[in-house]
Amino acid sequence: YHIKAKKKKKKDITLKKKKKNKKKKKKNKYKNKKKKKKKKKKKK
Repeated sequence: YHIKAKKKKKKDITLKKKKKNKKKKKKNKYKNKKKKKKKKKKKK
């Protein structure tokens, strides 16, 4: 029983890390869109 509990904890940590990475990727995409818009304004 004790070993099973440890394995479950490890799985939870990996899932949390994956979720955090997805959030970071979404933020980066939003930042890139903002930068592109600013560049277009400068060209005008």
